[in-house]
Amino acid sequence: MTNSQDQIAEGSSVFFEGRAWFDKANGNTYHSVRIWIDGDVVAIVPLTYGYENAYQSSAISKLVELGYLPEFLDNRKTREYPIWQIDRWAKINTYSVLTYGKKSELWKVAK
Repeated sequence: MTNSQDQIAEGSSVFFEGRAWFDKANGNTYHSVRIWIDGDVVAIVPLTYGYENAYQSSAISKLVELGYLPEFLDNRKTREYPIWQIDRWAKINTYSVLTYGKKSELWKVAK
């Protein structure tokens, strides 16, 4: 994984590989996300609360934090936009998938 201050290049392929786990005891859903840009893993979002498309929002927030995406688009926080609008604005191709599994299958950040 790299830490970059370079924004994602036009035409790049960005893939959000999400994994989710449902905590039956407490009724909560958690996720983690591995983020790929042009075939390279650039970041991992470890265990985070959120269900449905929350993993996509977590990935966008991480890309903003690392400088791959600007903090604001048209005077609004980038993380407030849906992925398709970010794709159109940045002229990138974003793909995502979410699978459910065991808590042990969620990604962790290497120490």
